[in-house]
Amino acid sequence: RTNPMAQRRYHIAHPVLIYLIQMVLDNAKNNKKEVCLCGEIASIENFYPFLLNIGLRSLSISPNVYIKIKNKIFNSSIKKFNTSEFLNQKSNTDIENYIKNIGGKIKRR
Repeated sequence: RTNPMAQRRYHIAHPVLIYLIQMVLDNAKNNKKEVCLCGEIASIENFYPFLLNIGLRSLSISPNVYIKIKNKIFNSSIKKFNTSEFLNQKSNTDIENYIKNIGGKIKRR
């Protein structure tokens, strides 16, 4: 992420990363295992409708964002985030525009 040559290709919500998360969730479900997501992506409040939509139910977040994310979950519509549409986004700009169009925002790091 900090390498200038890799920065233009990096995006916290790149469709390939999301596809891999979905694969892990599908395999965990088939094997009756729980998946917990932690790290930077787990603290992006506007990404929660999507994470819930693909079946993620356990997230590790820092205490300072807990209330904000809890409110986001209770006040959002999971149906708003279309998984297949999101996975069809091809570039970082497409990803950001898709999220922006459903009323969210992902901050670039």
